[in-house]
Amino acid sequence: LRKGTDLLSSIQRSGGVTVDGSLTNVLVIRNGKSYILDLSPAREGQDIPDFKVEDGDLVFVRRNDNRLMVLGYVKNPKSFRMDEGREYRLADAVSEGGGTDARGTYHRVYLGRRDATGKVTVEEYRLAAFMKDGDLSQNPILEPGDVVMVGEVKGMTLANVSTILSNALLLNSLFGR
Repeated sequence: LRKGTDLLSSIQRSGGVTVDGSLTNVLVIRNGKSYILDLSPAREGQDIPDFKVEDGDLVFVRRNDNRLMVLGYVKNPKSFRMDEGREYRLADAVSEGGGTDARGTYHRVYLGRRDATGKVTVEEYRLAAFMKDGDLSQNPILEPGDVVMVGEVKGMTLANVSTILSNALLLNSLFGR
């Protein structure tokens, strides 16, 4: 690589980022100083930093640890990696879980999310309303660390689901890989 080449081009020329890599937190060590740069695809109004490589730079592309978990009455409950640069919605998570199983329903899908203080909030969504009428308010955008739970036709209360999702978020943060 030539001195003065921009960092993103340098990474691409050296083989690029693997499927498990992330351009969100690229670490560059230069002359004893560390730089953490977000080289992910630019969002509207954001530019990719124009960071030029220099002789002796060490560049580390970190692993993508952004994950979602889907539980409950789905065919394949699991935790999965969120691909960088892709927007995930509630329907995507349920689809990753293989859709509902025989006891599950799209009328009761719960989203558990932890805020900056650690408090867990649980919201109930009617994914069926999105699927039938295109109601986007029932198919929210998901964030890394979210837990989605598909409920059953009868029997679960919001309080029960809140307890389950709070515990799932805790386990996901402790062991989430």
